[in-house]
Amino acid sequence: PSSAAPCPPQVRWLDTHIWHTKRCAMETIWGYRLAASNSGLGRRALHRAATRHCCAHDRSYMQLLELEGPEASIADVLE
Repeated sequence: PSSAAPCPPQVRWLDTHIWHTKRCAMETIWGYRLAASNSGLGRRALHRAATRHCCAHDRSYMQLLELEGPEASIADVLE
């Protein structure tokens, strides 16, 4: 038997990894490198985008939201 420690699983990057790396502190979560917190860079760009356009952040990897009920009722609420 080898005494070497097993290799850690490969960490995957999202398509937006380079953009987030420049602006956020990154953490490995569930095998992905994800933005954990804002590093303070990009606040001006974020403010400009939020005031001129729509700005959304998908945090579904941190907390799940379950919708329950008849499909028609859920569709009406989401429209």
